[in-house]
Amino acid sequence: MKEIRDIPHVDPSSAIAHLVGGFAEAIALLDAETGRIAYWNQPAEALSGLDAGEIVGRPFVELLAPEAREGFVQRLQRPASPFVVDLLGAAQQRLAIELSLNRLPDGPRSWPLVIMRRFQSEEHLILDAAFQGVLRVDADARVTYANARMADMLGYAHGALDGKSLFELVPPDQIENLNTYVARRQSGIKEQFEFCMARRDGSPLWTLITTNPLHDGAGRYVGAIAMITDLHERRAAEEALRESEELWRSLLEYAPQWVLLIDHDRRIQFISRDVQAETLGRSIYDFTPPEEQAALKACYDTVFDEARPVQYESRVVNPDGSRRWLEAHVGPVILRGEVRYAIAIVSDVDERKTAEERLRKSERQLANAQQMAQIGSWEFYPDTTLTDWSEEIYHIFGFPLDRPGPSLEAFMAVVHPEDRERARRDSAQALSGPGPHVQHFRIVRADGSVRF
Repeated sequence: MKEIRDIPHVDPSSAIAHLVGGFAEAIALLDAETGRIAYWNQPAEALSGLDAGEIVGRPFVELLAPEAREGFVQRLQRPASPFVVDLLGAAQQRLAIELSLNRLPDGPRSWPLVIMRRFQSEEHLILDAAFQGVLRVDADARVTYANARMADMLGYAHGALDGKSLFELVPPDQIENLNTYVARRQSGIKEQFEFCMARRDGSPLWTLITTNPLHDGAGRYVGAIAMITDLHERRAAEEALRESEELWRSLLEYAPQWVLLIDHDRRIQFISRDVQAETLGRSIYDFTPPEEQAALKACYDTVFDEARPVQYESRVVNPDGSRRWLEAHVGPVILRGEVRYAIAIVSDVDERKTAEERLRKSERQLANAQQMAQIGSWEFYPDTTLTDWSEEIYHIFGFPLDRPGPSLEAFMAVVHPEDRERARRDSAQALSGPGPHVQHFRIVRADGSVRF
């Protein structure tokens, strides 16, 4: 910045020197005869990006867009109300500047004083309040306007993007794509696309860009304007959703159970593993034996009408007519306060049910054999001193079948008093080691009868 003492024909101790030096606004003091810049203060440097060392001595009109120069000269002769021009700042970037012209008297001469303010039109004020970013570039792809939201999205202060090349605002791997898009604007193409920009710290920023080319009155390409939406949160949410879907898809695919989503009409809307052709859209009753449909209906009525989970076992009818046991845990899916679906976690328990039936059959056969042979069996559990009796041994001892197996002491109480001590010794010997052990003793039944 030129010091006051460096301005030709200005006395550093004069009032005008003190007045000019105290300006907080951007100003240019001009030589009245030549229109050259005599003084360019620090706020003017900040506003234009032009250093005083390069500016002082140049005609002020050279800093203006060509179309504004003649009008400025005329106004300079007859200062009037403030007016707006395009000032050519650093890198010839056009800046909309509001100029106020005054004359400062200094003895026999006067100095034209130009006060410069960044112009904010109503349009710019609206754009600066917009939620979306707005970016305008010139024919060389340099930023001529960026609203506050655009600057914030990229991590810059408002106004700091002015004059920057678009190529400074994208990651290196997007340069080729940006060249393609710039060429399309130059060809007059309007379009919308997703594009990755670069924040000031180098981190990527995914955006949705809607852009139009700009032309002058002669139809020449002079730049482009774009509305830019930050897609970072949406892209992050989409990525999280994709990961979640992949996770659940893997869980459902490899889980041993089936997961079904069933609607109010009891139709299958989703199944994790399709075990039968054309399962989706079919009723659950299509796969249920007629004699079990009423019980199944009651289960799902509980889920849908009372919003309570249920558990049931039921058979399904296979395509070949065979039947298979399934176990289902069913719960309500509540959306917006109402039960919209039932979700069922279904396991194949056919082998377990078959094994349980075989076990029951075997137990019945053993009980019949013991009854016919009048032979009973029992098991003793040393940890609990409890016993487990077969049905026939209850008959032998004359105990009711609903009575739990007695403890060892309760059993000894039934042994005949004369045989009880020997029965204790024999039992202790049987518990001390492996091998068969034979005991003979008498018992006294509840009716007083004695049996061997």
